[in-house]
Amino acid sequence: MQAAGKTKEAQDLQNAMQTQIALLNADKIKMDIARNSEELADRKAEKQQELLRMKRRHLKNLNLD
Repeated sequence: MQAAGKTKEAQDLQNAMQTQIALLNADKIKMDIARNSEELADRKAEKQQELLRMKRRHLKNLNLD
């Protein structure tokens, strides 16, 4: 009977460890998504700024003609 109890205890411990690993992996994925979203937002803002500069140059060139 003691052996069965130890086996269950070991299985419970293994399940708890696997749960913790899964939670850590989920947190890492969440952080990766947040970082990628920030990087994407930064690139989008840079592209919008570049587009605005190009439009201003184009308008300036039109006014020079």
